[in-house]
Amino acid sequence: MTFDQIVSRLEGLKKIGKNFIAICPSHDDGNPSLSVRGVDGRVLLKCHAGCDIESICRAMGISLSELFEKPLNGFYNASNGDSKAPTKSIGATIAEYVYRDADGIERYRNVRHSGAGRYYRKPSGAESLPYRLPELLKARADGIEHVFVCEGEKDCDNVRGLGFVAVSLKGIKDAWAEYFAGMHVTIIQDHDEPGTKQAVSIARILATQAASVRITDLYPSEPMPNKNGKDVSDWIDERRTAGDKDEEIAEELARIVDGADTWNPEKSIADVEPTQRGNGPDEEPPLKVYRAADVKDERVEWLWEPFLPLGNFCLLDGEEGIGKTFLSCALLTAVANGRGLPILRGEYTVPPSNAMIVSAEDSLSAVLKPRLVSMDAPLERIYLTDEVFALSPEGVERLSKAIALYEPRLVIIDPLFSYTGGVNLNNDNEIRSVTDPLKRIAEVHKCTILGIRHIGKSKGLGEARNAGLNGVGWRAAARSHLLIGRNPQDDKDRAICQTKSNLAEGYSKALGYSIRDGRFYWTGESQLTPETILSYTRQESTEERNERTDAMEFLRETLSKGRMPTKEVQKSAREAGISEATLRRAKAAMNIEAVKDDAPNGAWFWHLPRG
Repeated sequence: MTFDQIVSRLEGLKKIGKNFIAICPSHDDGNPSLSVRGVDGRVLLKCHAGCDIESICRAMGISLSELFEKPLNGFYNASNGDSKAPTKSIGATIAEYVYRDADGIERYRNVRHSGAGRYYRKPSGAESLPYRLPELLKARADGIEHVFVCEGEKDCDNVRGLGFVAVSLKGIKDAWAEYFAGMHVTIIQDHDEPGTKQAVSIARILATQAASVRITDLYPSEPMPNKNGKDVSDWIDERRTAGDKDEEIAEELARIVDGADTWNPEKSIADVEPTQRGNGPDEEPPLKVYRAADVKDERVEWLWEPFLPLGNFCLLDGEEGIGKTFLSCALLTAVANGRGLPILRGEYTVPPSNAMIVSAEDSLSAVLKPRLVSMDAPLERIYLTDEVFALSPEGVERLSKAIALYEPRLVIIDPLFSYTGGVNLNNDNEIRSVTDPLKRIAEVHKCTILGIRHIGKSKGLGEARNAGLNGVGWRAAARSHLLIGRNPQDDKDRAICQTKSNLAEGYSKALGYSIRDGRFYWTGESQLTPETILSYTRQESTEERNERTDAMEFLRETLSKGRMPTKEVQKSAREAGISEATLRRAKAAMNIEAVKDDAPNGAWFWHLPRG
């Protein structure tokens, strides 16, 4: 078609310089967002709201090939004749993909060449078809319930080579949904932004007839490129290169699919129409902005409320010898049993599930398994590994595969910093190179990933946010931060405290535990606080002891008449020559309480312990 014939099908056409803008026919376009340009015998269309070119052409009632008056880079469409040869040399034929109708009759071919060229041998008026349509219909007639949808013909044939039913749906039409009636569909998207959009577009159509639809990204832990991302063919080739047999590859693909959630348009952010703002054809598209009213509510799911949210990365800090491994085993056991965690809020609703620990410090045979046995853990649901690897893109992919394979609801990494490789542990950007992939894995596999971290020698000078090794960036990335420790005056008095909670109101009290005769016990509510846990437990020097004693006397006198604003106490202490660290040690030793006034923007107060 000519340029004039194409633009005549558009509404709201306006000329801007040498180009045009128009109302995009593929979405409810309040402001013109479709740029139109004529270049070298081609019509270039771009929707700045994100509609793909095939959707635009479909809405205009034209085929993609009709945008080209002459072949482009070897792409040739013989719509004006039957099986014409390309008009330019495009190399030797390397693949031909035959498109057949429901009766198995060949209707046209997609021919690919070594020179990156391709053309369709398509008679005039021939209707577009799903690739491998007869095989799909036969499978459905034979009672096969599951089918894969791939982006390209090569991907489709590679998946079929593993023994599955697969099709490709380029230029999908609404009417094609009936071919999938009653079937369970898995769409394997290409790992890039166009692949994501195309997968959602296909899912919207097929969900009207299919029994269920899933979308699977085989590279969920890798950064999402704008284009030219990896696909299922790359995924299969990587495994064949690694020596995997096709039977093993097929089993792995089936496990990944079984672990994927059913696609739900109400939970798909891609289904929320962004608010449009007009812009010129040569400008960058606007940010995707969503109306708050259009964003669907999503309830937080909990492994252990409010300590461990599902689908998130969390962090637990504790000093050496405090019982982090015992606590880890207690958590693994409780998850595997579906019971055994103290009910702090709500109710425990997670059924018995698999759990996993990645441990670089403890022997699997001499430490972890014996402790799990002592807790009567269901060992068949708990998975252990002592393999040390770096959380590089390759390591993250291996971890993601293991999680997809064993489907744990809880994954403990102990200690986290044994798996960070050469990352600068104090640089926020490099920290995110580790935590962001862990967050994505947790979200994709709907598990909780709990990183274990040691406490620094200074214990953050009594501040929980600074207590863990290597900076606050790790704590910032966690949705929940937990601290475990002991009473400086009683080594047997131990507890777990929550010092940060992004997804719910934090748990203000401490939960006690004890370790006796090599066994772990929950002991209920504890009076320990993060400040008490982080108070210095090493032997004080005579000078430090005298300074603390003086500070304790100062606090007794200052607070003897009742509570006092925290800032005033700290100011008076500075004027008396008492350092902040010494004041904190004295406060912890005396169990002085800090409370917040109920008034709006109320201040914090210190007061002596009651009773």
